[in-house]
Amino acid sequence: MFGKRFFTSSRVLEQRNLQFKSERNVYIKHFSLPVCKDCVYYRPQKDKLDPFKSGDQDKCLKYGEKNVVTGEINYQYADIVRKQDLQCGLKGKHFLQKKVEMPLLTK
Repeated sequence: MFGKRFFTSSRVLEQRNLQFKSERNVYIKHFSLPVCKDCVYYRPQKDKLDPFKSGDQDKCLKYGEKNVVTGEINYQYADIVRKQDLQCGLKGKHFLQKKVEMPLLTK
């Protein structure tokens, strides 16, 4: 009787772990919000010194400013655009999903 009281079967532990994992996903902030890298306006900037670095220098092609002398357009940083409610904001008001192209399978 003593052993049964404190014994937890592996099945019960497995159910608790699954329950914990599913509950844990609920607490991820911004989990359901769109991600800039999946947007048609997103352009990653490659660092010449570190080609694998990405993120803080990436641009949003939706917002920018044209130099009236040279015609060059300077786009805003994607992370800044997502912080500004008048632009895309945290919720990604102007997010447009990139089209995913599936390769044709031929025999």
